[in-house]
Amino acid sequence: MISTPASRALGRRRRRIARQRTPGLLTSLGLLLSAATWLAAADGQDLTRAIRRLGADDFTLRHDASDELLRAGEAALPLLRDAASDSDPEIRYRATDLLLHIERQLLLQRIAEIQSGAPVAGDLPVWDRFTLHLGQERCGRQLLVAMLNSRPQLMLSIGDSNAQERFDQAIADLQNPIRRTSGQSPSLGELAALLFAIAQPECHPSPVDTALLSTHVSSPAFRNAVSGSEVGPSLRSLLVAWIIREETGSPQHRLQVAERHDLPEGLVPAREMLRDMQQGQDLQSALHFTARFAGPEHLPEIEPLLENAQELTSTGGSGGTFTTQVRDVALATVWRIVRQNPAAHGLTGYAEVGGKPKPGSIGFRSEDARERALNAWSSWRKRNVKSHLPGDGAAVEGFSL
Repeated sequence: MISTPASRALGRRRRRIARQRTPGLLTSLGLLLSAATWLAAADGQDLTRAIRRLGADDFTLRHDASDELLRAGEAALPLLRDAASDSDPEIRYRATDLLLHIERQLLLQRIAEIQSGAPVAGDLPVWDRFTLHLGQERCGRQLLVAMLNSRPQLMLSIGDSNAQERFDQAIADLQNPIRRTSGQSPSLGELAALLFAIAQPECHPSPVDTALLSTHVSSPAFRNAVSGSEVGPSLRSLLVAWIIREETGSPQHRLQVAERHDLPEGLVPAREMLRDMQQGQDLQSALHFTARFAGPEHLPEIEPLLENAQELTSTGGSGGTFTTQVRDVALATVWRIVRQNPAAHGLTGYAEVGGKPKPGSIGFRSEDARERALNAWSSWRKRNVKSHLPGDGAAVEGFSL
């Protein structure tokens, strides 16, 4: 464009007008933001006043306050949760009723979104946590819908301070005597909801809770669902999340679940039990599981038990007393870890059934035989294990670490 005195004058005029308008635009934007902030604060104050009117003597005031809070929907939930424990019984009753109603409406909306594959709107911690670990595939969404339908209050409490209370209520319902007498089994969605909740940081299950849940998820019906249903992979992921979380009850129960579902993640509770030097059958179970899934890098965790002479069983016979000590089971374990047959190295009675040691096949009839077998391991280890330090070039002949 050719510059002329007239065009330059026009440009100067436009720039002057722009400078004059800019402060006005900024002022208008500031006023809009201030108005939005004021309106939000006003809405909050209105809802707070509505909460107080739930306890009014006048029925009309109580009714109008309930309608106002219902219309507010999700925005009223934080205030209603606080009001559900109010000292005024009328406020407490009405707030609890409104809370359940709004949560149910939101739940139906969320379920519709999850089923359709659409993005889930609003704040839903259970969705965020579920998809973080299990993704957003259709089978996972299908399982989450079943969980929400089975235990809506528990699922919606995930991420809140009342999650523990809702979990306790769900566990108590699982133990309901009427339910047990009638033979009513928990649904797949209910068990999945409890599994998901028990692995969350807000929940702190008792040993009784974990024992009860481990029994249900070890049932044939649940195991079949894990191995043969469309939602099986998602169920398996929920089991693993619980098994590897040390804060969720006793390691014995988590190991039991891992054994029933053949999950190698059971090494986590098994190693807890070995570290804490559990006694008797618990220690034996941990060693047997470790033998199946551990690698040579775990040998240093097992070998201290080769000095543990605690007696586990003793059986008399014509050939003498056959005793099983902790160190005998540990010895069979280290041989199995390095893929050697224990029967070929001194544990002459050792046998397996279904890939597991046959009961009563580990032990010795004399102390001399036990010492020879222990010495055989020591000699083999010196010849074949290059280092006793895990993660420092440790290797076993024929095995890559």
